[in-house]
Amino acid sequence: MACGARYGVVPRAFQPYRAQTKRPDRYIRADFFMARQFTAIEDRRRQLRQWLDAVANVRMHGTTDCIVTEHFVEERPSLQALPTGRFDAVLRVERRQSDEGCVSVGGNH
Repeated sequence: MACGARYGVVPRAFQPYRAQTKRPDRYIRADFFMARQFTAIEDRRRQLRQWLDAVANVRMHGTTDCIVTEHFVEERPSLQALPTGRFDAVLRVERRQSDEGCVSVGGNH
């Protein structure tokens, strides 16, 4: 919740039994990562930038029926600036291990 509050967003739960709505990364995974190899992180970044510029951002979006880059240009003035400074996202919680080797988290073992 602290992360959402910092960036001004409210988390929204997906509908149960609607797995397709829970995979926002499916397009990138299927269209960019499949059948590619990377020699280093810099190579992956270079290939991703090339794919974004030549494929993903110039396509007609299936839901909005707009070209992604054109839609972003229209939307950009209404976007808020990101907060300055780093968000510390580390959560440290101590737990005890049972004799059976289980650890309780949120009432689950």
